[in-house]
Amino acid sequence: HRNVVENALEAILVLQEGQVRYINAAGKRLLECDACPVEAKPFIEIVHPLDQAMVVERHRRMLAGRDPGKAFSYRVMSCKGKMKWVETNAVIIPWEGKPAILKFMSDVTERIESLEKMVRSEEKFSKAFKATSVGLVLTRWSDGKLLECNDSYLRMSGIHRDEVVGHSTLELGLWQGITERQEVMERLLVEGHIEEYTLRPRMK
Repeated sequence: HRNVVENALEAILVLQEGQVRYINAAGKRLLECDACPVEAKPFIEIVHPLDQAMVVERHRRMLAGRDPGKAFSYRVMSCKGKMKWVETNAVIIPWEGKPAILKFMSDVTERIESLEKMVRSEEKFSKAFKATSVGLVLTRWSDGKLLECNDSYLRMSGIHRDEVVGHSTLELGLWQGITERQEVMERLLVEGHIEEYTLRPRMK
C-alpha cells in the first residue's frame, strides 16, 4: 500500500498534532519542496495566512467528529513562495497509535484563476452595459426572452423595466414576425455577428 500511495498522482499528506507526518511524491511536487522537506513541519505554515484560521477550524472540527471532511478549497504557499489554490478531501485515520488526518490534495489554481478572470470580465461587461448611452438589451437565444436592459434603452423606448424584462422580443414588437427572428438567428450562426440591422422597436 505504501508504494501505491507514494506513486499516486494526487497529493497525499498525513497530518498529526498539526505536523506533517508524511507527504507523497505528488505532494512534494505540488508544494515544490524537494529541496525543503516539510515532514515534521507545522502544516499551518504551508497554508496562506488569510486561510489559516479556516483550515485550523476545519481540522479541529474533523478531529472532534463534527466535520465529515468534505472537499473545500484554500490557498497554500509552496516552498518556493508561490501561492497555489488546492482542493482537499480528508478522513481521520490512526497513525502510529494516534488519530491523524489523511488529506488528499489537488492543485486547482488554474480553475480558480479562470473563474476569477470570468467574474472580473462579467463585472466589466456589467459596468459597460449599464453606463453606455447606447440602448442595449440582453436576450436569451432560445426564445428571445429579454433578460436585461440598460437605462438608455428604457429612456429611448419610453417603457418601464417590468414591461421589458421577462418578455420576448416578439411580444415587444422588435421583429416583424417569428420568421424574421429565425432568419436573423440563422445569419448570426453563420456570420458570428451582424452590423447595422434595423429593428422596429416598441416605443411609447
